[in-house]
Amino acid sequence: MILSRAMALVSLLLLLLCMGAARKNNKAGRKSPRLQKLLTGSGHGFCGIFLLLTGLAHGIAAGRRPGMISGKVAWMLLLVLVIFSLIARKRLSGPWRRLHRYLAIGACLLVAVHVICAGAGIF
Repeated sequence: MILSRAMALVSLLLLLLCMGAARKNNKAGRKSPRLQKLLTGSGHGFCGIFLLLTGLAHGIAAGRRPGMISGKVAWMLLLVLVIFSLIARKRLSGPWRRLHRYLAIGACLLVAVHVICAGAGIF
């Protein structure tokens, strides 16, 4: 249970860090070159893959608990997002960025639903 909660916390922090790429031009990003590098480029991709792995570890460690179905759906959308990102890594065109953005927003919404469902003890 402790491992599951630790992985959930790490996953949530990684999700927030990945979503920080959308806000890369904020004050904190301009003040810290390290943070700017982490939010963009290879750091962003590494965070996405690590998020997928910690989410999987969280799901395995949590076992059969409330929120399992919503967690699987959220994890599968993250998997689709990472696979599409690896395939279209070199394409930074408008349609790809738009698809990436929509999938990321969908993943965030599903993670929020998962947190609410797991906390309330429903599916």
